[in-house]
Amino acid sequence: MKKLRAFFSKDIFLRIFAVLIAIVIWFYVISEVNPQTTATFTRVPVNIEGAYLLNDRGLTIVDGVHSYVTVRVEGPVRTIAQLNADQIEASVSASRLASITSAGTYSLRYDVSIDVENATVTSRTPYTVDIVVEKVENRAVPAQVEFTGTLPDGYSIKKYDVSPSSITVSGASSAVDKIDHAVVQFDLSSIRSSTESVLTYTFVDAAGKAVNIDDVRYDTATVKLDLDVILTAEVPFTVTVIPSENISKDMVQYELSTGSVVIYGEPSDVEPINFIDLGMVNVDTLVSQDISEVTLPVILPNGLYCDDYPSSVTVKVSYPGLTVKEIRIPNEYFADISGYEYADSYIVVKVIGGSSVSELTASDFTVIPVIESDIDHAQKVPALVTVKRTGVSVMGKYFVNIVPLNE
Repeated sequence: MKKLRAFFSKDIFLRIFAVLIAIVIWFYVISEVNPQTTATFTRVPVNIEGAYLLNDRGLTIVDGVHSYVTVRVEGPVRTIAQLNADQIEASVSASRLASITSAGTYSLRYDVSIDVENATVTSRTPYTVDIVVEKVENRAVPAQVEFTGTLPDGYSIKKYDVSPSSITVSGASSAVDKIDHAVVQFDLSSIRSSTESVLTYTFVDAAGKAVNIDDVRYDTATVKLDLDVILTAEVPFTVTVIPSENISKDMVQYELSTGSVVIYGEPSDVEPINFIDLGMVNVDTLVSQDISEVTLPVILPNGLYCDDYPSSVTVKVSYPGLTVKEIRIPNEYFADISGYEYADSYIVVKVIGGSSVSELTASDFTVIPVIESDIDHAQKVPALVTVKRTGVSVMGKYFVNIVPLNE
């Protein structure tokens, strides 16, 4: 032994030569002899064949579909060295599922095959794989909208519809039973008009927590939300004053029995509306009829609505700054009429105007009866009363009684 150790310690060349000889011998053994060896492969997936057959019976596998086993393989060294797990196939044949007709846990044998010559399976662990089978449940769950954000002041939701209103889910009963409803979220922050949107949803349980739906099938991935938004606004009533020759618009004031109305409708219909015009108030008409009030109907523009609004509004008109005076006019200032005489000795006329009203006398007026046909007996006829002063208007309608001279 000492001589051998001395030999190798003295001659480095001989030592290298010896190593090379050992390697050559090893390669010879591997290539020519190719001895048997074994290898162990873990996490070999097991394929469940014919799982769809269970679906035809109203059943489904909820656990064990993704099972893994350990396989020990024996074969020539060179063969085993080139073998990988992808060349090993473990599967449960469809025939072994034929006897499963109800929910439960089943232990099934599986077969192992190797797509390599001269390699054989010597052992497998475990010997069977367990699967858990449940009944398939089909159920319609409601789709519920969950609004986030807020609409601006005055805007509100009139109504909304979700289509479809429910979603049909299908899967293992344990998975389907966890689903209470589908939540459809929609943000109102930027909404200013009615809209239609196609939205996704989330399945949640009764507590509102999202549910895992990996093993659940559903008939639609989206729903359509039809959202009707309205704008509510309070707008004033107004009238259009038609001035007379002597009474300008700035001389007229009016009060309304109802000053405003709350309207609602599509935002595009409501937004342009600043007031509701009731119509015209003609000062000439009011003065000539000696009336201070007029009733106008309330007509909302197309597309606008009001839950409770008056059918009409009374307009009360006044003339601040103007003077109203009654003047007695004797019949000597009545116009002469051939063939008739006046039965009235005077009439009282009401006038309105500025400061000049106080200076009026009977001589400033003319009273002309309006006779449209021959009259053969005493009769009251309309009279046209005019005033010679500017800035003064006669208020009301007047009549005089006339009598034919031959009566």
